[in-house]
Amino acid sequence: MSRTPLRILFAGTPANAAESLRQVSSALEGHEDTAVLVGVLTREDAPVGRKRVLTPSPVAQTAESLGLPVIKANRLTADVLEQVRSLEADASLVVAYGAMLRRDALGALPLGWYNLHYSLLPDLRGAAPVQWALIREREKTGVTLFRIDEGLDTGPVLGTWETPVGPAESAGELLERLTAEGSALAVRFLLSLSEDRSLADSGEEQDEEPASEYAPKLTAQDGLLDPGTSAAEAFSRARGTTPAPGPWMRLNGEKFKIAKVCGVERGAPSGGGAAVPPGSVTAHERGIAIAFSDGALVVERVQPAGKKEMSAKDWLRGVQAGRGENVRLTS
Repeated sequence: MSRTPLRILFAGTPANAAESLRQVSSALEGHEDTAVLVGVLTREDAPVGRKRVLTPSPVAQTAESLGLPVIKANRLTADVLEQVRSLEADASLVVAYGAMLRRDALGALPLGWYNLHYSLLPDLRGAAPVQWALIREREKTGVTLFRIDEGLDTGPVLGTWETPVGPAESAGELLERLTAEGSALAVRFLLSLSEDRSLADSGEEQDEEPASEYAPKLTAQDGLLDPGTSAAEAFSRARGTTPAPGPWMRLNGEKFKIAKVCGVERGAPSGGGAAVPPGSVTAHERGIAIAFSDGALVVERVQPAGKKEMSAKDWLRGVQAGRGENVRLTS
């Protein structure tokens, strides 16, 4: 006896969710008799760039290219839920949609909503787990697929994938890896769910203890590097905030962006053999070295206020030609 294909609604908004949508769509090709994407839920068009042009989300743009119907909503009101029900989806895969689901929304799909979260739950519940994993110097992380309930990332776990964190990996690079592995994990579960729909009620309950640490949404202030901290702390924060919101310091009171970091040099920073105070900038074979409390952060590329991104070496040469050797960044 043939079974009706599992009908899947994809819910997500940013670029990594768009990549997940592409990967899931590609993986389901040839499985149309088992599972099929029937539509996409994403947030409403938002202003982008200096001119604040109203622009569809990356997920909306990807859905259009795939020929999938799109529902745009920042909140799941009664009218939006009617649109969701009209797609006759059985279940939803959620990847960074950007809104909490209330009880009425959770009951709108017969087999539930499944979230792909970029940490090993219950650790790092919240909006920015990849970034905080790096800032807080986690040695390992991963992805967790769980069924959404009314709590914050608290539902029963259906699957995980674990990985070491690369020693110089940025948040953007780690996010890319986790998206690929997480999408594959989600597809395996959805195909299993299509064969055995009782799996919707399975899963391992999370530890009742609260998460060891939460991962709130980042602000621009989270990218500020304090020269009074250790070089290792600065490196972790720079990696965790690359590419967004971006690491930065101040030069003469103006925001100075650190575009690319490549490592840490241990030991008291020095210039010409003499110790230099935290924040001091000296030349380095790979760019520049910014002094911190116990070493230096090596930087390859920078973006001074009002200028385009450039080689850190070229920037330092230009600055020193105008003002001499003493260049110092502050928090």
